[in-house]
Amino acid sequence: RPSPRMEELRGHIVHVMEAVRGITHDLKSNDLSTVASLAREINALLEKIRETTAIDFTLRQQGTARVLSHFQHTHLKKIISELISNSIRHSGCTLITTFFQVDERHLVIHYADNGRGVDLLQENTGIGLQNVKERIGLLNGTVQQHDQRPGYAIDLKIPLL
Repeated sequence: RPSPRMEELRGHIVHVMEAVRGITHDLKSNDLSTVASLAREINALLEKIRETTAIDFTLRQQGTARVLSHFQHTHLKKIISELISNSIRHSGCTLITTFFQVDERHLVIHYADNGRGVDLLQENTGIGLQNVKERIGLLNGTVQQHDQRPGYAIDLKIPLL
């Protein structure tokens, strides 16, 4: 088993590799991503999920013309996809709600479902939520979970460029 220092080093290397990959793509790409374009992609994903699972959704956005780097866009899409996947697999929900809100310096994504909820006092060993927290960390953001049983809610906040 690797030492804690080795694990920390591995984490730093992964972070640097992801950053370099994102910067490289940003330099090569002519496509600009915005919060609104990310919201459109998530809306399309939720439409497909509604067709196949009968889980309904609402998606709202406010002030979403701000530009996202490829790195931010990629990680946010994976994060929200993971949250949706968790809702489908574990919550028994019938409604997913997503709200994208931009202020001067930050993007806040409020995600919620009306399923069983999660006991936030219990140690959560699920890899999905761990991945969400790691990816938000890569974006220098914060995660705040809310126990609103029935249901689950999480707020993701990242600084914008």
